[in-house]
Amino acid sequence: MSDTIFERFLKNMQAEARELQKNSDNVLIVPDAGNPPFRYLVTFKEMSFLISNEQGVRLITAPLSVVINFPEDYLHSLDSNLYLKIVNLLRPDFFHPNAKFPVVCLGHEFLMTSPGLTEIISHLYNILTYRNMNVSEADAMNFDACVYLREHTDIIKKISVIPLRRKKLNVSVKVVDLKS
Repeated sequence: MSDTIFERFLKNMQAEARELQKNSDNVLIVPDAGNPPFRYLVTFKEMSFLISNEQGVRLITAPLSVVINFPEDYLHSLDSNLYLKIVNLLRPDFFHPNAKFPVVCLGHEFLMTSPGLTEIISHLYNILTYRNMNVSEADAMNFDACVYLREHTDIIKKISVIPLRRKKLNVSVKVVDLKS
């Protein structure tokens, strides 16, 4: 790898991945390619989400996996469609206004600062849990999901969201002598 800045960035992403996985009960992050890794398989172990297939639209709870890829020009890309090339779904029936298999739209503005892996995973988690979605057909990737979610707003309330990061507890213990 000739770009030492990008190589350092990728090494930092590897450390971020280990840190997030250590502090989460719901995400598994596996380096998929490169040394240092430029692609990761990310699995959210338990998620509620909508699927659409021949039986219609249904809410399910299951693992959901994506691939996050950092292309060589990630830190200085002039590609106006880069935001469509970073994350790929591995589940074709996932039903969301910001997703059309295999692509998840992160939003053009989000990638302008070249966010790191944990920022991408957090942003993606907000999308995949329907806390961040676009229900305007003019700007969305999946027209049918926009219409469905506008007409069925109650279904969003049924989606349970497990925190991405484990909450830190500050506990202090004081030993008390009960004999005195």
